[in-house]
Amino acid sequence: MKKKIFVVLIFLLNWAIFADSKEFLSLADGYNKSKDFENALKYYLLAADSSDDGFYSARLGQFYYFSLKDYQKAVEAFAVGYEKGFRRRGWLYVQCGNSYKFLGNRDKALYWFELGIANISETSRTELSQNRELLSLYANYCGALTYFRDFLAADEVGKAGLAIFSETDDYGFLNSYVRNLHWLSMEFFTGEKWGLAVETIKMAMELSVRNPDLKKRFYSEYELLSRVYINRARLGEITPIQRYRMDILIISETDAVDEAGKKVISSKVLDVEKEMTALSAGFVKRFIESGTNGQVTIDYKIEEVDFVLKKVAPSGKYWIPDLDFLLAENQAFFASSIASVDSYVLIWSAKEFNQANGGQRRFILPESGISVIRGYAHVTSERMNINGPDLLLHEFFHTVEKIFSISPLHGYYEENRSAFPDWKGLNGNDYYFWHFQESIPAYLKKKGRDYRDFNFISRYPVN
Repeated sequence: MKKKIFVVLIFLLNWAIFADSKEFLSLADGYNKSKDFENALKYYLLAADSSDDGFYSARLGQFYYFSLKDYQKAVEAFAVGYEKGFRRRGWLYVQCGNSYKFLGNRDKALYWFELGIANISETSRTELSQNRELLSLYANYCGALTYFRDFLAADEVGKAGLAIFSETDDYGFLNSYVRNLHWLSMEFFTGEKWGLAVETIKMAMELSVRNPDLKKRFYSEYELLSRVYINRARLGEITPIQRYRMDILIISETDAVDEAGKKVISSKVLDVEKEMTALSAGFVKRFIESGTNGQVTIDYKIEEVDFVLKKVAPSGKYWIPDLDFLLAENQAFFASSIASVDSYVLIWSAKEFNQANGGQRRFILPESGISVIRGYAHVTSERMNINGPDLLLHEFFHTVEKIFSISPLHGYYEENRSAFPDWKGLNGNDYYFWHFQESIPAYLKKKGRDYRDFNFISRYPVN
């Protein structure tokens, strides 16, 4: 028996010495497929170390990128693969560039996308307009610039890709480019560049119809935005009859426990999320101006407060700020502003996807003898970075519903549409715009009122 074991060990030792990189890679792929990442890593490393072919180092980089999401190790492996001469496949540059993107290194990310575009363009064995690896590079390069919130630079990359792939209906490229056009149009809209906003969103509409999945996903939303932009451009300078005052409080640090005192969240708001908060607030302001035909504007202030969010409360499977605890700890702060604020919005960090809410609530500040209703919303900064303008508008509209007695909530949901038979739109933003343009004016007219009612300050004064 001992002799058989010895023979087997000798065989395995000889195999390990003489096995080639291809065999190591095959084993690694098998372990990776079965999610045995420990053994997969062992054999990917053996494959890379046993060969001068950069392909095996690049495949090690892929493993770090896709399976382990260790982006630092990924870029190191991709760089070795490149130095060993593996340079003619677009995925190397895409995945290395995206790894640097996730590491937050803008310069390195852009370097690898640009290097990839140059090398693949130079070595392409097909017409450039037929090279799908090159198309993927343009898509991911555009997406990286959008990720870093450089919408104008991303637009230039998208245009450069479109100049080569002029007839493309590729979902990956078009999705990347039209989403950037969406953000860019909002940036123009917020900055009162009405003509550029309209032009940009119309281009997004034109490109989205090339791909049926994109058309289904985005066209109605972009068509609505074009109407919002055009209407605001038509209004020009406005003289609103109501200035709604909103304080947006960025709570930079969350170091929170739950009701039992157990630490559940420790996180900080990122700078890019603060930038997206500013863009989102600007979009909501302009949207309300357009929807109310210039009768209402939002005077918002974004303030990075110096207190920490220390306590959260459960809401289903998510966490939300414990506002009562926050108010109790910071009574003087809120008491100093609440008489001149219609709504408070809390921007806080939870590290991952979390619930957002909007509406109204009573602010109780015993030290100042204050108990008054105000608009209220809370949104995690991570979600502001994904779809902040739409989300902030959505949560703010829940406050609008309270002011104007609009019920049920989420009237654009299929199960609630029957409550609003005159609305014929297809998405939430269209639903909000319809209310501002049609249902709220009709509601106010019946009461002999106007958009001056759009507030909390005069309706619920601080005594």
